[in-house]
Amino acid sequence: MKSHEYKLAWRDLAQCVVPTLFILACVSVLLQAGYHFALLPRPPSGIDADSAVIRHQSQACRAPSPAELLLVGDSTCLVGVDARELSRRLPGQPPVLSLALYVWFSLEVYGQEIADFAAAHPGQVHTVVLLVTPGKLFTAPAQGSGALWRSAHHPERAEDVYGSPSAYGDWLGGWLVRRCFFSHLLAVPLNGSGADYYGFASATEAYLTAHKGSLANPGDFVFRTGPAEGPQERSITPEFEAESRAFRAMLPAGIRLVAGFTPRPSSHPSFQERAQRAQFLARWNESLRADALLTNLPPTLPPAFFGGDVHLNPYGQKRFTEIVARELAAALPPDVPKVP
Repeated sequence: MKSHEYKLAWRDLAQCVVPTLFILACVSVLLQAGYHFALLPRPPSGIDADSAVIRHQSQACRAPSPAELLLVGDSTCLVGVDARELSRRLPGQPPVLSLALYVWFSLEVYGQEIADFAAAHPGQVHTVVLLVTPGKLFTAPAQGSGALWRSAHHPERAEDVYGSPSAYGDWLGGWLVRRCFFSHLLAVPLNGSGADYYGFASATEAYLTAHKGSLANPGDFVFRTGPAEGPQERSITPEFEAESRAFRAMLPAGIRLVAGFTPRPSSHPSFQERAQRAQFLARWNESLRADALLTNLPPTLPPAFFGGDVHLNPYGQKRFTEIVARELAAALPPDVPKVP
């Protein structure tokens, strides 16, 4: 026994489905047109911590700032030194701004940051502090990193402003609705590193702004097992030496350059590796030609201060900032007021 029976002709089905599909097609076409002609609202922030940092540092190069001392370097500088706290601890409390990025950006990108900031704030900067992990000397920049910086700093193409469709796997335009419209109404959850700590891209940018371009690393330290690493025979490549010379040449006249290495966990490097740091720093300076080297920065710190192999956690950041302030005080230019 049948209680009900429905008969649906193809024509009836088409009348139900076709209008909906037509509306979706029209919306998709409008979104794609808005994307290609840059007519859609710009996303307020990145959807992951890395893009949020790159976007923030790019804007900081041209934004109003009283900074007289600039921090540049890789991610160990980004999370290793709190620019706001460094300013408080330095003699005379000069305003400090961190423009640190990631290890896969070339030194020339770091130099471009400084040149752009100096052009937007003429005669203001007196010192640049370059801090990197020693591994930076032997790490080639990632392919396309220069283009990535240019696209963030001078967005010209639609994919520079909104992102690439292939990155989201959504050709109908749903990702454009999320990035260009919903992101202005709702907080955008982060993906990847830092998602658990910051939660949202807006929180990452807010932290960077509050701490003058510095970030906190929430990761957990993982102890290694097995014997310590033996000494490694490594040499600075001609390509990195050329990068270093180009970086130095990009610094405007009158700006003092100070350089140093960030620490590693004391459980990781061998004794020989620690001893080699001073040698590598001196060799690097043959092409970098820094005005002063922070040779007394500690090569290692206790593992409890780290949230990864090279990244300091907030406790380590506080300790290393204190050390950098103490060592940097002696390298300040003579015209900067000093207090006992």
